[in-house]
Amino acid sequence: MDEREEAVKQIRINFAELPDKEQVWADLHQLTKDEDSDVRHGAVLSLGQAFPHVPDKEQAWADLHQLTKDEDSDVRAGAAWSLGSAFSHVQDKEQAWADLHRLTKDEDSDVRDGAVLSLGQAFPHVPDKEQAWADLHRLMMDKDYFVQRSATWSLGRSFSHVPDKEQAWADMIRLIKDKNSDVWLDAGRSLGQAFPHVPDKNQAWDGMLRLTQDEDSNVRVYANHSLGRATIFRATEAESEEEFRKGLENALAFF
Repeated sequence: MDEREEAVKQIRINFAELPDKEQVWADLHQLTKDEDSDVRHGAVLSLGQAFPHVPDKEQAWADLHQLTKDEDSDVRAGAAWSLGSAFSHVQDKEQAWADLHRLTKDEDSDVRDGAVLSLGQAFPHVPDKEQAWADLHRLMMDKDYFVQRSATWSLGRSFSHVPDKEQAWADMIRLIKDKNSDVWLDAGRSLGQAFPHVPDKNQAWDGMLRLTQDEDSNVRVYANHSLGRATIFRATEAESEEEFRKGLENALAFF
């Protein structure tokens, strides 16, 4: 790792706490234009994490927008990932959404993976939720297994904002029956996030219970965590303080 790569790594770790943000931002801006693609990759990852704190968000957005079109696929993947944390702070959300939508169709699977992770994070802020949902639905059936996993995670995070909850719920049910246990893991985790908004809570509950019996310990852990979250939600709907207290006690057993 050369000095420039080390510099962008330190910016990524420490930017929010740095006293001289003006100078550090100037350095980061220059590094996004470096001729070395590894440096640009590190710079765009740092830009995503630093975006809420940079003093010149217009220039930061111009840099990020440019890097979404970089010739190097690793740089594009970093830009795709960074769009998620930057999206809510970007003034030009129409262009940011156009970039993110384009990246969900990139030929490189790592770029699509970064894009679908960002889609889950940015979903509440995208101007075209119908298209965003179509992209997420498509990526849940991507030929790349890692993209499918990331799309499953993003479905849980964005479920409350999805316009077609019946189709989203059908996708969730399909995913918890997937032949790959790693997809079950993400589906089990997503069920806990989506539970307050799913149209069939009894089916969701049964699905999480089934996953707690899986032979994979990681699947069981996330399924139990999701059951805990779902139990807390049920407790908030209790009609009496006693039922609420008992619901919280039951939730603790799952964590």
